[in-house]
Amino acid sequence: MRPFLPWIVAFLFLCAFFPQEGGVNPLSRFAAMRALATEQVLHIDPYVSWTPDWAKAPDGHFYSNKAPGPMLLGAPLAWVFDRGRAAEELPAPGYRGAVSFFLQAVPFAIAVALALGWLGARGVSFAGRNFAALAMLFGNTSALYMSSYFGHGSAAAFLLGAVVAVVGRRLALAGLLFGVSVLCDYGVALVGPPLLGACWLMAEDPRDARRQALRFLAGGVLPGVVFGAYHWACFGGPFTLPMKFQNPEFVEPVARSGQIWGIIGLLPDFKTLGELLVGSKRGILFTQPWVLVLLPALILEWGKGGWKEGGREDRALALIAGTGLSALLWMNSGFNGWHGGSSVGPRYLSMIFPVFGLVAGLVFDRFGCKGKALLWTGLGVSLVFYALVFATRDLLPGALWPHFLRLAIETFAAGTGRNLLVLALVFGWAARKVSMAILELTPK
Repeated sequence: MRPFLPWIVAFLFLCAFFPQEGGVNPLSRFAAMRALATEQVLHIDPYVSWTPDWAKAPDGHFYSNKAPGPMLLGAPLAWVFDRGRAAEELPAPGYRGAVSFFLQAVPFAIAVALALGWLGARGVSFAGRNFAALAMLFGNTSALYMSSYFGHGSAAAFLLGAVVAVVGRRLALAGLLFGVSVLCDYGVALVGPPLLGACWLMAEDPRDARRQALRFLAGGVLPGVVFGAYHWACFGGPFTLPMKFQNPEFVEPVARSGQIWGIIGLLPDFKTLGELLVGSKRGILFTQPWVLVLLPALILEWGKGGWKEGGREDRALALIAGTGLSALLWMNSGFNGWHGGSSVGPRYLSMIFPVFGLVAGLVFDRFGCKGKALLWTGLGVSLVFYALVFATRDLLPGALWPHFLRLAIETFAAGTGRNLLVLALVFGWAARKVSMAILELTPK
């Protein structure tokens, strides 16, 4: 992991000094954190004016409509820094940035370090680990949310940690980390069956498979209890989610057939599915195209038997990534807010992308020169997009590339291009390291 420490330091530096407040969405979580710290209650009645992201429960109180993990994790920091604040006083930007840094960026950096260590133990080349480090730390949508408290960063960090624990056969720990990830983002629950299947897949015999699955489930008991207790206390049932009592502003006036609570459909909308994959508004193609390069390669590799030769851990990792993304795409394409509002990418899919970075590192050495060139090109697009978003520090809907290119030019022309200059230095150094890694593996 040591050769990649500069990448991790650069990631933490950018998260610390390029915070994005994110508007009213994170404020829903900060409202719940202040209520816990100051009044020791779960409802946000005094702070409901901060954000439209609320749910009005049957008891008449207003609650955050977000998954509770980021609020519960952040409550101790709120108790230290936010006590005694008036209801009309919003959290200071520095405090919001510190919460994002310590509860998202730092755990994610630790998870990436563990993932790179596992790749090194598997004998992955320096170039393969280099690609994985860049893809996980900078080249995906979840990386863009590490400095704003949307909860996606926390979910991605704990999910990546759970996956590394699964392939490292520390299954109770994997269950615990997965449970915390679900507490941070409800959508992560869809990755649960693939994770459980991966535990089963790695077993040597059926009896051992049952034991491994039970160890994983046992690890998730504590976060499961917290999940049930929170939702029971707020919404009247252990599995009653806040979307049922969502602000009517976010509910479709006429629910489609088969839709739950007016916001989530049981069947996907195929037009939306296309937008999520290749659309310019939120598509994977325009934000992390290396993922789409990787997907068909994984299918071909599986068909050729490469995953079988690679061992049980390889097949488990392919199952988690491929099935997990498929499940999240199904869910997101049936959601009436599929675009994520003011979003810099497909944020409801974001938690799975760092896992693809781990997979990319694992199979990188199996690609030929053309395949590696495609992967690096796709990752290069993602890195440029990351730089533009962090340079402009903006979150805005619409076509992504035209907006951020225009904003970057305006920022620099106005003489406020300090962010661009810093990022140019960071990514100039990154480009040099990447070029050296590519040349090192190019056949002489």
